[in-house]
Formats: sequence, C-alpha cells, structure tokens
Amino acid sequence: MREQFRFVARNDLVIVRRLGCRGNSILVRDSRHSDYLFVYKGVDFTIDLESGHVKFGLRRDVCYHEIRRIRRLPPHKHIIPPAGTLVIEPQDERLLICRTLVPHGKQDAADSTLAQAATWCSQMAAAVVHTRLVAKTYHMDIKPGNFLVDQDRNIPLIDWEQSGACLYTLAPEDDGSWDVAPDPSTESLTYVKYNNSPRRNLPWERPKWNVFPLWSEQYPHALDLAEIFSLGRTMWMLLNRIPEAQLDEEDDVTVQ
Repeated sequence: MREQFRFVARNDLVIVRRLGCRGNSILVRDSRHSDYLFVYKGVDFTIDLESGHVKFGLRRDVCYHEIRRIRRLPPHKHIIPPAGTLVIEPQDERLLICRTLVPHGKQDAADSTLAQAATWCSQMAAAVVHTRLVAKTYHMDIKPGNFLVDQDRNIPLIDWEQSGACLYTLAPEDDGSWDVAPDPSTESLTYVKYNNSPRRNLPWERPKWNVFPLWSEQYPHALDLAEIFSLGRTMWMLLNRIPEAQLDEEDDVTVQ
C-alpha cells in the first residue's frame, strides 16, 4: 500500500476556509507545498474516540468504505479518481488513515456562466449514468457540493460514503417513510406509506432509514428514479444559483 499512496500527516494540513457543506469539508493546503489547494473531508478520530467506541467505529467504517468504493469504480472522466494522497493521524502508537485529499480548482461553481453551467449539467448526467448503468451502484447524496470544480474546469462527482443524503435534493419517496410495492402484472412501481413503529438504520446521518441498499438489490428502477430526481434538483440549483450552505444546515427541508 505504501508504494501506491503518498501520506500526509493531518497536523501538516493548514485550514484555508471551511466549505459551505454540512459535515467536515474544508479547503486546506499542505504546509510543505503551499501552492496547492485540496478539499479535505476529514474524520477527527480523537474527538470520535472521546464520544465512544461505537461512534468511532461507525465513522471509521464510513471513511474506509469511501476509499474502497472509489478504487473499485470503473473509471470515468467525470467521477473523482482514486486518491493518490492519504491523510494519516497517530493514535495509540498506530497510524490511522482518516481521509483522502482531493485537488481543488480555483473556480467556484457559483461564478460560472450559463454556458459553463450547461456543460457541467451534461457532465453531472454522464457521471450518474455511468454510476447506475456501468458501475451498477448508486451515489445516494447527489447535490451541488458533491460536484467539485477541478483544475481543468470540469466538475467530477465526489463523496462516495453512501451513508447519508441531504434533504433538499433527496427524492421525497426516499426519506424513509415509503416502501416500494411492485405490481408484477404491469411492471410498475407503487409507493406505500410506512405507518409502523419508527425505524432507523443510519445511526447519525439523514435520512434515518436508508432505502438505497435494499432498493439497489430489489427495486433498481426505483433507485434510478431517485438518483434522477436528485440530479435534476442539483442542476436546478446550479442553473438558478441557489445557495447550498443555508439549506445544508436545515433538518426539516421538505421537497415537493
């Protein structure tokens, strides 16, 4: 593994500014190479350990799942490639991998022209089509903040944790309150409201009940529709310059 990656100590990262996304996304530079900017969506294992071993284990597993998921994806020019740099943090005489560094371009999506935004919409669609039809998986959290403007002014899809979704681009039927009831005679899908006791399979993320793994196996067309909805909302936000930062902090956003 050490022959494949470059390692950077977490303490060597200098925070430039926090990005307008819920979570731990920050713009950083390596103190030893100050000319380059990176996006770091890190895990602070020290804080997580203080919160208990259960949370630590969950955060660690999500972190490592994303690294493995990206490395297993069939490559596509509009999906972030496997990282070449891993951020490490010492913990109990061990070195823990706590995230990757993603190169950051100098342009912000909010500064785009209409023509550039249209090009980016096409790239977004290509990334989602590749995810569903070629990679045979799902992203789950398609939103403006997960398309990162790179140094070539392209906008690859990042953040492959597959462990949560923002409410303002999530399809309404995917909020955990609906189940799929397929009709074999017509091959159509019917969504049935869930009215039993509360359920939760995402310990701290949103939505509380994650339908994506089940639907990916049993109802792939329902998942296609969900990802298309999120893609459409993301394009609409980009083209209309809808600010994401404020929405990302809301817990009661309802998409109609």
